[in-house]
Amino acid sequence: MLTMLKKDFWYDLPKELIAQEPASPRDAARLMVLSQKDDSIRHKVFRDLPEFLEPGDLLVVNNSKVLPARIVGVKQPTGAVCELLLLRQVKGDQWECLAKPGKRMQPGTKVSFGDGSLTAIVDETLEESEARALQTQIESTENVADCTFVSRTEARDAYVEKYDDGGVYGDLDATVFRHRFVIHVTDPNRIMETKTAVDNIPGIDKARADEAVANGFTTVRNVAGVISVALIAILLLVSVFIISNTIKLTTFDRRDEIAIMKMVGATNGFIRWPFVYEGLLLGLFSAVIAFGLQWGLYAAVAQGIANSDSLQILNVVPFTRIWQFVALVFLGTGILVGVGGSLTAIRRFLRV
Repeated sequence: MLTMLKKDFWYDLPKELIAQEPASPRDAARLMVLSQKDDSIRHKVFRDLPEFLEPGDLLVVNNSKVLPARIVGVKQPTGAVCELLLLRQVKGDQWECLAKPGKRMQPGTKVSFGDGSLTAIVDETLEESEARALQTQIESTENVADCTFVSRTEARDAYVEKYDDGGVYGDLDATVFRHRFVIHVTDPNRIMETKTAVDNIPGIDKARADEAVANGFTTVRNVAGVISVALIAILLLVSVFIISNTIKLTTFDRRDEIAIMKMVGATNGFIRWPFVYEGLLLGLFSAVIAFGLQWGLYAAVAQGIANSDSLQILNVVPFTRIWQFVALVFLGTGILVGVGGSLTAIRRFLRV
């Protein structure tokens, strides 16, 4: 029996390739033509469609529209983050919707959606003075009653005060947070419209319709980034330790052989190069193993996030987008440690 998983349908779609507005003119939209005769693929534009239609063809027109009603909330009493996409109004205040994560949204689950406030997260490249300068533009946005600037340090302190009962986050660096604005709206019914307007302000990375959710997402994402870098660093250190000690043990085990070659007149260069070559191969081999372990660990962490009740709606950067940089770091380190370790380890045995 064929088993299908959600991850089988996942693919990498860079944000910059997602169209944000219709093509101009509209019939210039791109059209991909798949041939049933020879399985060829051709890239056309929508105005070319008539040349591919023949008498008797069935043309299906999709006139459905997406309702701009994606809302983020917090499940009660667990506090887990969830996302709802409203599809259609059944009656009154009852809506048919899609939930994410849906498998953990049981009948009777209660979800809260904030109190008529937005949190606008500032682009991480902006300094505090540049971030504060956005306040005037935000306050001039329609339906905004007022907004308050919150710096990285203030956001970190508020997070620690709210969640750090056991002193776990006492040393948390403020740089893992973002500058932000807490925005209150005049008409809560227009909060999604206001969110879109704030999103379009240059310097604003994203706006959230619930402050607690925004704080949680930003913190988790940045802390996850710090943890990823720490994991890579730890694996690098372990690899360096293993490579260097293996080279030292290998050189020590062949110390008598080195002494004999010196006694019969072999030059230091003649003796040194086989060990350098061996160290190079050992460094490359160890780098490949460490890289494979890093890939597997990253995949395990990504899968854990996907299966988490509160983290499932986070988008994890696929390792396929960063593997080249990580591979270069591991290979460079392996070569440096392998060659350098061999030269260092053999030096004292050349003094006979």
